[in-house]
Amino acid sequence: MDKGNKKNIIFLSVSTVILAFMLIFAIFPSVSNIKTIASEITAEIEGLKIRSREGQSIDKNISKLNEIKKSEEIKNSFILKNEEIMFIKELEKAAEKLNLVQSINIGEITEDAKKKNKDADREMPITIKLKGDYLSLLEYLFFLERGTYYVNIDSISLGRIGGTTRSSVIINLNEEPEEMSTQLNLTIIAKVFRREV
Repeated sequence: MDKGNKKNIIFLSVSTVILAFMLIFAIFPSVSNIKTIASEITAEIEGLKIRSREGQSIDKNISKLNEIKKSEEIKNSFILKNEEIMFIKELEKAAEKLNLVQSINIGEITEDAKKKNKDADREMPITIKLKGDYLSLLEYLFFLERGTYYVNIDSISLGRIGGTTRSSVIINLNEEPEEMSTQLNLTIIAKVFRREV
């Protein structure tokens, strides 16, 4: 062999050994690390998908919880059957506090109405007649609106004491306080709702 071929063989041998070392100690571990990192990324993506679904589930559960709280508030605004007296007492306290003369008439549900509507016995028709000044009557209406119990007002009629409810009542809110003390009749026809325990 001549010197040129020997140099080429030595060069090729050394290059092959260097290439083998690079493959064994640099490229294969890098490929292995890349595969490991790729599998970790895939696992993290799957974990994020699961957490995202759980987050959506948590949002749905929070929404459902809020709906339940609202339904509990609504449920608690109904009168428990056989505890109607508590509602009447609240109305009496409010009227007394506002210096109103009040009469309350609780209507009965007819058998015909019960046949037409299976939930008719859950409704309690009520007529409230009040006498007092405009501001006190207005405050009483605010009390009904803000009160513990849900009151569904069907109609309101307002008239001067001694007059008819059909006559017009004009109240100028810019009048002097003594003008606002005109005595009026207020009739409220409403329903409250009862529930089982």
